[in-house]
Amino acid sequence: MGLACYIDVILDRVACNAIATTAHTDWFAGERDLPALDPRQPLDALWSRQVRGDGEDFVRAWAERLGKWLNAGVDGYYLQGPQGLPPATWAKLLGTLRHMHPDARYIAATQGMTPHDIEQRTSSGFDWTVNSLPWWDGRADWLAQEDGRLRALAPVLAPLGAQSGARSAGL
Repeated sequence: MGLACYIDVILDRVACNAIATTAHTDWFAGERDLPALDPRQPLDALWSRQVRGDGEDFVRAWAERLGKWLNAGVDGYYLQGPQGLPPATWAKLLGTLRHMHPDARYIAATQGMTPHDIEQRTSSGFDWTVNSLPWWDGRADWLAQEDGRLRALAPVLAPLGAQSGARSAGL
C-alpha cells in the first residue's frame, strides 16, 4: 500500500489580486465590500473575494486545472467550503473529473456546514465527508446527529487534531 497524495483546494473564493487566468471577473459574486469597514469579517476576507461558481466556464477551467494535477499523480482533493458553490456546480465538476480520472477521490470538508447545506449536496458526487470530531466534548449528542446527516452525503472520515475535545475529555 502506497502513500496517497491529496491536495487541499478552495474553490469558493480567490485572492483579491488573482489574475484573469486564475479567476475570471464574471465568476465573482458581486462587488467586493471593503472588509476593513466590517471588523466581524474573518481575516481571510481581507485577502479574498467570494466566487459564484455557477457558470460552464468555471467548471471547465477548474476541471482542466484539477485534471492536470491528477495527470501529474495527485490521487484526489480535499475540497474546502462545499457550501460555497452551488450543488449543480459540484455535480458537473466532479462528474467531469471522474470521467477523466475514475480512480481519483474527492473529500468534502463538511465541518461547520448546516444540515440544509449538507442535504442540498447529497447528489454532488463526493467520495467522503469530514465530521467535526475535533470540536466534540466527548459527551454531547450532536456528533451522532451530524454523522447521520453526513452519511447521506458520503462515508464519513474523522479528523484528529490537537484541539480534539474527545482527547481532552480523556476518551
